[in-house]
Amino acid sequence: ILGLTSWIGIGVIDPEIAKLNGSYTNLNHGFFAISSNGFTWHSTNSSNNQSRGFEFFAGDKITVTVEEDGRLLFESSRGHKKELPSIFSQVERPLYPCVLLREN
Repeated sequence: ILGLTSWIGIGVIDPEIAKLNGSYTNLNHGFFAISSNGFTWHSTNSSNNQSRGFEFFAGDKITVTVEEDGRLLFESSRGHKKELPSIFSQVERPLYPCVLLREN
């Protein structure tokens, strides 16, 4: 991340679900991610829009890994880690990398 002037989310998205449901603040949005303010975004469970992650800043490197069992692992270059529960019961493959930018 070279710079942040506002909020950013990094993760994966199911584009078919996203086309149908729009807003990432409602359930069933198709977005599975962590955001720079430390929130997690999970399309269909209680991890959505919750302060359960870690914050990240300009200069950080964020790695997102989709495990074979569907867990999402997020790691920062500062040593922070967060895991989201399996997403494959809610989405079909393929998933795509996604960066969500929001201006405050």
